[in-house]
Amino acid sequence: MSKNRLAEVRKDLGVTGRELRLASGVMEATISRIERGHQTPHISTKRKLAAALGVPMWMIWPGSKHRRK
Repeated sequence: MSKNRLAEVRKDLGVTGRELRLASGVMEATISRIERGHQTPHISTKRKLAAALGVPMWMIWPGSKHRRK
């Protein structure tokens, strides 16, 4: 699984897992699995989570090759 900073960024912003679920539409269990590195998210999920946190995807997934055009 690829390294991500989702939990770190979320906590730095003071956002709970529940708040991120409500803002992104991604299930809380899925968010937890992504944060623990047990699941690699689809690009659309990465976009939803980053948008809900108000940060660019590369901030959560360093080295991400996916750039929004």
